[in-house]
Amino acid sequence: MKKFKSELVLSPIFYEEDIVGFVRNIVINNENGIVVAICTDKECKFIIPNDQLFYFMDRFFVKDRDPIFESKDIIQVKKILSEGLNLNGQMVINKDSGEVIGRLIDYSVNMKFGTVSQILVRKRKFWFFKEERLIDVNHIFQIGPDTILVDDSQVVMEKEKEEVKIGKKKADSVAESA
Repeated sequence: MKKFKSELVLSPIFYEEDIVGFVRNIVINNENGIVVAICTDKECKFIIPNDQLFYFMDRFFVKDRDPIFESKDIIQVKKILSEGLNLNGQMVINKDSGEVIGRLIDYSVNMKFGTVSQILVRKRKFWFFKEERLIDVNHIFQIGPDTILVDDSQVVMEKEKEEVKIGKKKADSVAESA
């Protein structure tokens, strides 16, 4: 099951039937795309490590009654936070051409494996027109502190395949109705 970060933020976190906190942000390891922790405050001073969480029936649950730690006490989380936490707003660039594809506005997390599975990128053509692309994590070449490099040639090919499939379905339905 995949969920976008925007769907997860402000979700309650339960221990049995009691709410112990709310999802405020998600700490992602940029090197491998794995969810490391969930922040329970906007500044990410308090976190719940991923190994203390599980997701079941559209709810976060924790394994322990007192699962919340200070982020400074967990070395990996402290390191990631010092490098920059927020993927949202990062520039997404084609690694071959250098063309700006857009800015990352959201990402989906595979809830079973705790990994980023797709990124949603938006590019404004004019002040009123927006183009959005959903890019699979397999097309991400590198995640840096400010930019994400992707192999856009594969993304474009997949988009064209989808358009061909959609066009074929429309043509088939027109042929059937005739």
